[in-house]
Amino acid sequence: MLSAWHVFARQTRLALVDPLQYVGRLFIVPQLVLFFGVVYIASRKLNQKQVPFRLFYLWWCLALPACMSITTLIGTNRDASSVVYELRAGMYQVWSYVVSTSLVQVPALFLLSVAINVCCFGVGNWPWDHFMSYVLAFAITLWVFDSLAQVRPFAFPKSRHTVCRVQD
Repeated sequence: MLSAWHVFARQTRLALVDPLQYVGRLFIVPQLVLFFGVVYIASRKLNQKQVPFRLFYLWWCLALPACMSITTLIGTNRDASSVVYELRAGMYQVWSYVVSTSLVQVPALFLLSVAINVCCFGVGNWPWDHFMSYVLAFAITLWVFDSLAQVRPFAFPKSRHTVCRVQD
């Protein structure tokens, strides 16, 4: 249990210090969503001609943040070799890493989801009735993409460096 606490403290520090993880995305992604909201500002009107443009804006709101999970791939790609070394050295168990990372990820991605959806709903003139269900579904989607990015270096260790074009 003590090892889980140490891993949690390290993951928390990493999340706050490394802008690739969550802090950078918390500031950048909502601004990108706002940019596309301005591009599709006419879609705020509730008439039939704007339906395709509302769908395009919805697509940008859904796809852009998930694609920004590539930053997690870069960050975990760097961290993968040290995690594997620490696990093999017996410094902590796999469950400590998984639980600690999830305890940092879930609130951070929920906050990111709230920030993104406030922008989407505000600029897109979407009805606020189901805001929290959007936030929850969006946070789960972001968590899935981030988790896939975290598993990738461990699932394909031989190709670990080709993603970032890092040479040993």
